[in-house]
Amino acid sequence: MEPDGRDLVATSGVAAVGTGRPVPGNCCFRMAGTGKALVATVVLQLVDEGELALDDTVDRWLPGLVDGNGNDGSRITVRQLLQHTSGLHDDIPGFATPQQYYVHRYDTYTPQEIVARATRHRPDFAAGDGWAYSNTGYVLARHDHRGSHGPPLAPRSPGPDPAAPGHGPHLPAGQHPHPPQSPRQRLRGLPLP
Repeated sequence: MEPDGRDLVATSGVAAVGTGRPVPGNCCFRMAGTGKALVATVVLQLVDEGELALDDTVDRWLPGLVDGNGNDGSRITVRQLLQHTSGLHDDIPGFATPQQYYVHRYDTYTPQEIVARATRHRPDFAAGDGWAYSNTGYVLARHDHRGSHGPPLAPRSPGPDPAAPGHGPHLPAGQHPHPPQSPRQRLRGLPLP
């Protein structure tokens, strides 16, 4: 953001290979794993502000959400979610082969569906006893600790959910939907299914 309040926008490359059409300034793209750094930053800012602790359990803030088939939210900490050491099975579907990617690239899943898919499986290992890259852990890390008795909340981002596959690459033209905010204000409600 510029000192006068205007957003600084920079683009590079072309919008579609072979077209020569420049990338528009209002274009957004799915960030995939890159979004996890943003989620971790917001969580760590909330830890710094005393809103939550890295050693808080998932059950403390999201009671009963991670339960069943050996999954136990009372044994998984926020730290383990961020460090990919929660043991939660990652069950984001459709990306095992290039063919599956092309079939499922536009599928979408709510955070609740992603967590439900993961907890249908036994944990890959006991929380803290191993390491495995986990989209599901970051879906849980995005849930706001203050939503324990209400709908889950997620950090605002200028684009789609960084963990969920299939979101479109563009935002509608016009004003940016998520103006800059403080860490507390970066959280917004997600409706429960």
